[in-house]
Amino acid sequence: MQASGGGRLVYWSTVGVPGPIGPTGPTGTTGATGPTGPAGPGAVRAWAYIEADGTLARGSGVASVQSFGNGVYCIFLDGIDASTVAILVTPEGGSGGNIKTAQVIVGCLIGGIQVSIYQDNLAGTNAAFNFLVS
Repeated sequence: MQASGGGRLVYWSTVGVPGPIGPTGPTGTTGATGPTGPAGPGAVRAWAYIEADGTLARGSGVASVQSFGNGVYCIFLDGIDASTVAILVTPEGGSGGNIKTAQVIVGCLIGGIQVSIYQDNLAGTNAAFNFLVS
């Protein structure tokens, strides 16, 4: 900007050189607590105890079970996408050298979870098992 008066021009700037940074101000007061959010889902989304013949003895979140024999079962969850969960299977029995293990595969039939029970890691065998989904 410029101004004149009596033959003399004066120039000035509306923005000068920045000054040094001042000290930090005091901390403000804490704001009000917000509303409580909705409850999240529980850690266990489905569980079951399944008999050796494929009967669903008890559980929650499991719609149905099919047994195909030789230790192969197909489990269908109730409204839970099987591709988004963690699955734990614990076969019953397996003492005295008869070790039972389980293999879990997502994708049995359409939307099911295949559980295969093995005796001594060799042959499929029907066995009761616990099933947990989180």
